[in-house]
Amino acid sequence: MEWRCFFADIYVDIFLFSSIKLYAILISFWLNEVIMRNIFFVDSENVGDSWIQLFDYLNDDDCILVFYTDKSPNMSYANVVALKQSPFEPEFILCENGTDNALDFQLVTYLGSYTVKNPDDNLIIVSKDKGFDSVVHFWTERGYHVCRKAPSIFHTLANELSVQKPLLPAIPAFAAVPESIDDSVIKAENLKPDVIVEATPAANPVKIAVSAKIDKQAAIPEAVSTPLYDKEQVDTLLSCVGKSNLSAIHNILISIYGQEKGSYIYGIVKSSSYEIPKVNWQKKTKYRKFLSIVYSNAGIALIDDFYKKLYPHKANLREIHNLFVTKYGQEKGTEYYRYYKSHAEFLQKTF
Repeated sequence: MEWRCFFADIYVDIFLFSSIKLYAILISFWLNEVIMRNIFFVDSENVGDSWIQLFDYLNDDDCILVFYTDKSPNMSYANVVALKQSPFEPEFILCENGTDNALDFQLVTYLGSYTVKNPDDNLIIVSKDKGFDSVVHFWTERGYHVCRKAPSIFHTLANELSVQKPLLPAIPAFAAVPESIDDSVIKAENLKPDVIVEATPAANPVKIAVSAKIDKQAAIPEAVSTPLYDKEQVDTLLSCVGKSNLSAIHNILISIYGQEKGSYIYGIVKSSSYEIPKVNWQKKTKYRKFLSIVYSNAGIALIDDFYKKLYPHKANLREIHNLFVTKYGQEKGTEYYRYYKSHAEFLQKTF
């Protein structure tokens, strides 16, 4: 009977060791999970020191790389103070000068190296220069997270730069094992089916059931689901803007739906096989539908009559701002105007 009790102890030890080891592996995987950072590549010749506004949207692990030359504008005193008081420490990169677009070429080269070193990160070019859009398109086509942001649309970063660490899987419940096993009946399922090992009888019998099965659903975190989106709304958006300029479409989708969902939608609609509904809308109708999608995704409801008032003044941003403030007050009007301003140039040229 002693040899049976000996093997019973071995079965229990093997099960507990295997279960604990498996969970240790899962914890290790969780702790080393790749968290997507946001790395900003600032074209200081183009945006000056307005990149300081990024401090309002950064996560702890984010990084700002400021590319500058002797042609870069000087920083204002207010922004120098903000820089000194901020917990973030941007990296300043001096670029060689002397030829046209010298800074741009060095910034893009640096960005290219990051696609190799940090393939899972968001790489964000901070510039108003649309020449970078071809770079964005090049890397996006190859599956990297690259986009361009002008300071006028930094407010859209609030919804785009959220980072969430995966939940730690629930700790599996292990069978409690008494310090001493007396008169035990140990059934080791799946190790050797239907084998009963009897231990030496004692006054207080205890029975323990040990199973080698591990609930995989409880131990393994659930896979990340595919982003959901309103296909009809996206088709309406594409019917308004067309598909001739993929770089513009990419930037619009990111601005409206955020980095993750916008990139996912772009990956679907960029295909030449993706067809959009044919419509016969006038430009002012497309203008209204486009803005309606922009504002509805920001949780803002504007009445159709207000869009009609905006349309004749689309080339005059000062008048557009006045219309928003007059209708919705200084605070809300200015907030709503920012969403308009982020698309103002596109609206003026397209509609």
